Amino acid sequence: MLRSVGIASARGLAALLCCAWLVQAAVAAMQSDACHSRIVVSFSRAESARPDPGFVTQLARTARVHLTFLRALGPGLYSFLLTSTDHDPSCRRALERLKRDARVRSAEIDMRRRAQN
Repeated sequence: MLRSVGIASARGLAALLCCAWLVQAAVAAMQSDACHSRIVVSFSRAESARPDPGFVTQLARTARVHLTFLRALGPGLYSFLLTSTDHDPSCRRALERLKRDARVRSAEIDMRRRAQN
Protein backbone atom coordinates (compact mmCIF):
# COMPACT_ATOMS: atom_id res chain seq x y z
CA MET A 1 0.00 0.00 0.00
CA LEU A 2 2.76 2.45 0.90
CA ARG A 3 4.56 1.58 -2.30
CA SER A 4 1.49 2.41 -4.44
CA VAL A 5 1.10 5.77 -2.64
CA GLY A 6 4.78 6.55 -3.35
CA ILE A 7 4.38 5.72 -7.04
CA ALA A 8 1.24 7.87 -7.29
CA SER A 9 3.05 10.77 -5.61
CA ALA A 10 6.01 10.42 -7.97
CA ARG A 11 3.69 10.43 -11.00
CA GLY A 12 1.86 13.47 -9.66
CA LEU A 13 5.14 15.30 -9.11
CA ALA A 14 6.33 14.40 -12.61
CA ALA A 15 3.07 15.70 -14.10
CA LEU A 16 3.36 18.92 -12.09
CA LEU A 17 6.96 19.49 -13.24
CA CYS A 18 5.94 18.85 -16.84
CA CYS A 19 3.14 21.43 -16.59
CA ALA A 20 5.51 23.98 -15.04
CA TRP A 21 7.99 23.46 -17.88
CA LEU A 22 5.24 23.92 -20.50
CA VAL A 23 4.05 27.15 -18.88
CA GLN A 24 7.60 28.49 -18.73
CA ALA A 25 8.16 27.65 -22.41
CA ALA A 26 4.90 29.39 -23.38
CA VAL A 27 5.80 32.54 -21.42
CA ALA A 28 9.26 32.63 -23.02
CA ALA A 29 7.71 32.30 -26.49
CA MET A 30 5.27 35.14 -25.80
CA GLN A 31 8.04 37.37 -24.47
CA SER A 32 10.20 36.78 -27.53
CA ASP A 33 7.36 38.08 -29.73
CA ALA A 34 6.68 41.11 -27.54
CA CYS A 35 7.81 44.64 -28.26
CA HIS A 36 10.97 45.61 -26.36
CA SER A 37 13.19 48.36 -27.78
CA ARG A 38 15.18 51.48 -26.93
CA ILE A 39 13.71 54.63 -28.44
CA VAL A 40 14.65 58.31 -28.72
CA VAL A 41 11.82 60.76 -28.02
CA SER A 42 11.33 64.52 -28.10
CA PHE A 43 8.18 66.11 -26.74
CA SER A 44 6.09 69.00 -28.05
CA ARG A 45 6.37 70.82 -24.72
CA ALA A 46 9.62 71.73 -23.01
CA GLU A 47 10.73 69.25 -20.37
CA SER A 48 13.53 69.40 -17.83
CA ALA A 49 16.60 67.16 -17.81
CA ARG A 50 14.28 64.35 -16.70
CA PRO A 51 10.68 64.38 -18.00
CA ASP A 52 7.89 64.58 -15.43
CA PRO A 53 7.04 60.96 -14.43
CA GLY A 54 3.30 61.74 -14.34
CA PHE A 55 3.45 63.13 -17.88
CA VAL A 56 5.34 60.05 -19.13
CA THR A 57 2.92 57.67 -17.37
CA GLN A 58 -0.10 59.42 -18.89
CA LEU A 59 1.48 59.41 -22.35
CA ALA A 60 2.34 55.71 -22.08
CA ARG A 61 -1.15 54.82 -20.88
CA THR A 62 -2.72 56.64 -23.84
CA ALA A 63 -0.46 54.78 -26.30
CA ARG A 64 -0.94 51.43 -24.48
CA VAL A 65 2.81 51.03 -23.95
CA HIS A 66 5.24 51.10 -21.04
CA LEU A 67 8.02 53.71 -21.07
CA THR A 68 11.05 53.45 -18.81
CA PHE A 69 13.22 56.56 -18.72
CA LEU A 70 16.87 55.72 -19.40
CA ARG A 71 18.62 59.08 -19.78
CA ALA A 72 18.62 62.53 -21.33
CA LEU A 73 20.54 62.62 -24.60
CA GLY A 74 20.58 66.38 -24.95
CA PRO A 75 18.27 69.38 -24.58
CA GLY A 76 14.75 68.04 -25.16
CA LEU A 77 15.91 64.61 -26.36
CA TYR A 78 15.39 61.50 -24.20
CA SER A 79 16.12 57.79 -24.31
CA PHE A 80 13.42 55.37 -23.12
CA LEU A 81 12.89 51.65 -23.06
CA LEU A 82 9.63 50.98 -24.90
CA THR A 83 7.75 47.78 -24.10
CA SER A 84 4.34 46.59 -25.19
CA THR A 85 2.36 43.38 -25.16
CA ASP A 86 1.96 43.64 -28.94
CA HIS A 87 3.19 40.57 -30.78
CA ASP A 88 5.52 42.80 -32.78
CA PRO A 89 9.25 42.47 -31.97
CA SER A 90 10.01 45.47 -34.20
CA CYS A 91 7.74 47.67 -32.00
CA ARG A 92 6.34 49.32 -35.15
CA ARG A 93 2.71 49.39 -33.94
CA ALA A 94 3.58 50.64 -30.45
CA LEU A 95 5.82 53.34 -31.88
CA GLU A 96 3.09 54.47 -34.30
CA ARG A 97 0.60 54.79 -31.43
CA LEU A 98 3.11 56.87 -29.51
CA LYS A 99 3.82 59.12 -32.54
CA ARG A 100 0.09 59.83 -33.04
CA ASP A 101 -0.04 61.62 -29.68
CA ALA A 102 0.17 65.41 -30.15
CA ARG A 103 2.44 65.64 -27.09
CA VAL A 104 5.17 63.73 -28.98
CA ARG A 105 7.25 65.71 -31.48
CA SER A 106 9.27 62.69 -32.61
CA ALA A 107 9.87 59.07 -31.59
CA GLU A 108 12.29 56.71 -33.31
CA ILE A 109 14.05 53.44 -32.61
CA ASP A 110 17.45 54.21 -31.06
CA MET A 111 20.10 53.12 -33.56
CA ARG A 112 23.81 53.74 -33.86
CA ARG A 113 24.37 56.52 -36.34
CA ARG A 114 27.44 57.59 -38.22
CA ALA A 115 28.35 61.11 -39.22
CA GLN A 116 28.10 61.58 -42.96
CA ASN A 117 30.87 63.41 -44.75
